Amino acid sequence: KRKRKKLMELQERAAREAKRLAVLDELKTHQLSAAEKAKMRAVADAGVRKKHREESVGLAKLERKKQKLAELAELSDGDVEGPRRPKEVRGAPKKTIAGVDTEGTLPSAPGRLREVLAPAKSKKPAGPTFPRIHVHRPLEIEKQRAHLPAVMMETEIVDCVMNAPQGVSIVCGDTGCGKSTQVPQFIYETGVTQYYGKLIGMTQPRRVAATSVARRIAEELGPDQDGTVGYQVRYDKSMSPDKMQLKVMTDGILMREIQSDFLLTKYCVIIIDEAHVRSINCDILLGMISRAITMRMERNMPPLRLVIMSATLRLTDFTQNAELFPRPPPVVQIDARTHPVTVHFERRTEQEYVKAAVRKVRLIHAKLPRGSILVFVTGKSEIYEMCEALGAKPRRKKGEHNQYIDSDQEDEESDDDESEVPATDASSSPETPVENARTEDSLTPASFKLSESEQVEQIILEKGCKKASGTGSGGHKGGSAAFTGAAFGSGRLVPIPLYAQMSTTKQAEAFRTPAENERHVIIATNVAETALTLPNIRYVVDTGREKKRVYRNDGVSVFKVGFCASSSADQRA
Repeated sequence: KRKRKKLMELQERAAREAKRLAVLDELKTHQLSAAEKAKMRAVADAGVRKKHREESVGLAKLERKKQKLAELAELSDGDVEGPRRPKEVRGAPKKTIAGVDTEGTLPSAPGRLREVLAPAKSKKPAGPTFPRIHVHRPLEIEKQRAHLPAVMMETEIVDCVMNAPQGVSIVCGDTGCGKSTQVPQFIYETGVTQYYGKLIGMTQPRRVAATSVARRIAEELGPDQDGTVGYQVRYDKSMSPDKMQLKVMTDGILMREIQSDFLLTKYCVIIIDEAHVRSINCDILLGMISRAITMRMERNMPPLRLVIMSATLRLTDFTQNAELFPRPPPVVQIDARTHPVTVHFERRTEQEYVKAAVRKVRLIHAKLPRGSILVFVTGKSEIYEMCEALGAKPRRKKGEHNQYIDSDQEDEESDDDESEVPATDASSSPETPVENARTEDSLTPASFKLSESEQVEQIILEKGCKKASGTGSGGHKGGSAAFTGAAFGSGRLVPIPLYAQMSTTKQAEAFRTPAENERHVIIATNVAETALTLPNIRYVVDTGREKKRVYRNDGVSVFKVGFCASSSADQRA
């Protein structure tokens, strides 16, 4: 039996290898030849060669003009030395007539001749002058924007985006610096949309991020720019076709548009936000848009500009990728952060991380100053279990055991790691642990009491937060004055779930300011990790886990819970 099993494994391995080689051979038939690739690169540099030719032609014209001017000067000298010129007296001083030396030299050429003889300065061809758009924002919005590091670098960002040699630029900044909301406004205020009559497109990896960013930008632009900002996600959109100048969407929506319009003729600027996610849609969009920029330059169409934005982006993937960008694109780095962050680690890795998170949340509420709490878990099932443990009303009916288990359907606008694997798939596979097979009775308030060995964590947490309480949001002194809500055990905890498949109205609860007698606990998946800046957040409890899609050899994809990357942990903080 063992030999037969090994023989079957060898046969399967050989079949997979043969299939892989067949696929590679099939792909080679559709690959571009070296000559075609060389032509594509030559098209990218066509404008540069034309510029060099224009400069050489200009220099030749300048030399010919100098020769003509020299001949003109000789003729002028001959006219001065005509028959009307008096005879020279030996030893008499030389005289000048109209600034012309009688010896034939021209020390100072008056009038138009002097202007012509002046060396011509080489001027760069001036770009188009866009009609500047003046936005009148409310005073409260202006005060909030004044504390964002991105606003301090508006000139550098606009200059990098609008004057990029290949039309591609990169903007990097720490989490919360304001790049997602401010950079589109900077580009809009330049007037590029009115000059070309086209849109500014911005992509987000998640639907929650797209809707929240669009609403925030519309709020900051004020009521005078009503209808300027629109968004489109799967099953939902809010756009005014006559007034819209800035469109926020998911990368899947832009993928559908580029299938029918490869050159993206409706857009003049495309912003790819959160590029570090590196999803399939994002990578395909970067490659196709880079080719669309070159083709629009070749056809003398209005230029298309690409802006790549991220907080934890590995720049070498773009600056040293000659196949994607022949020349390295310019980079703008926003280094400042809006507030200091203190990170505390657990003494040991908890296997029951949901219970540990509930204990930590209760400890923060009982001992620390006001401010909302953000908790990261892996899925919708764990979100509602924490909500029930923290005092929310039970949402599960009797007899419904798998109400919070999501379906494993493909959604090209939503993230795969937010959906959980069905119970049948998880139980049928011996490799997949059942991470979410908890019942309602397993999370009772009595199971979260602090033990004597956990008193050290309480002391460490109190000391660390006393150090961090001296500075609030935006660098204001006074700590708790910058936050709202209950503190030191007073009031009640209000658990608020947040995940991608929620409706828009329920997602808006996470952005609501808490009352004086309550403290918000926002329990979210990694949807709150990117492109979302929730208000009043002071404490973050990170379980360090995330759910990823794993593909098996039998063609079935499952979701597994594992540890998140260090870059994801930095993004959450």
